[in-house]
Amino acid sequence: MSRFPLVAMTLSTLLATTSSALAEPADQGGDTTSVLKSYRPPPVYRPVPRRPYYRPVPRRVYVAPVYTPRPRRPVEVVYNPHFHLAIGVNGTSVLSSEGSRLTEGLDTGGGFDIAIGWRLGAISLDASWMMSFHDAGQLGTNDDATLGTLGLDARFFLSDRSHALQPYLQLGVGLYVLGRDSWDSDGLTGVGVQVGGGVDFYVTKHVSIGGKLLYRGAHLDNSDSTWSGFPSESTWLSAFTYGGDLKFHF
Repeated sequence: MSRFPLVAMTLSTLLATTSSALAEPADQGGDTTSVLKSYRPPPVYRPVPRRPYYRPVPRRVYVAPVYTPRPRRPVEVVYNPHFHLAIGVNGTSVLSSEGSRLTEGLDTGGGFDIAIGWRLGAISLDASWMMSFHDAGQLGTNDDATLGTLGLDARFFLSDRSHALQPYLQLGVGLYVLGRDSWDSDGLTGVGVQVGGGVDFYVTKHVSIGGKLLYRGAHLDNSDSTWSGFPSESTWLSAFTYGGDLKFHF
């Protein structure tokens, strides 16, 4: 038996089977289109597209700084309790005393002062020498009067040594001499006091500038002696001394 008649029989059988299968739904009331649709593969799954995600613009947020106290440095001592030398200038206004020819004849004058001292804590002990020159023309002479004071003072500081600006109060006693250029020994001498205050400002640890105002009062007496052209009397001398100085600390 040859192969060709066998192949032809097989093909005819397959065609008959397919025709009967396609014709069967139509005989049962269906149509060919629905049958073909039933043999189509299922549709490919397509996911729903996502909405685009927009990243919000970052907002600037202020962060409060955390307070951290700075470490405290040790207090630097501006002034050490050592010796000092002061050089200054002053002006002296003499107040008139009732019934005193001497005080009425002296004009306001000026001069200089030099002091050395030693400070221990809040107290400083100073030894000073002050000279002030005045016009004594109202006494009937052509000479100038000279007021000299050798004093010992205590200064009480109102602030500690860590401050550059240091105010103080001053109290002291002194030996007062009032004379003139042509007088050899005809001067008035006496003991007095000085009361006042001032302030020192330290530019560096070793240099300071200051100012002060002092009241000076002294009892002067030459009533036991007589000199020509000079009043012989006993009087209380009152004066205000004001000025500034430059101090060197070591």
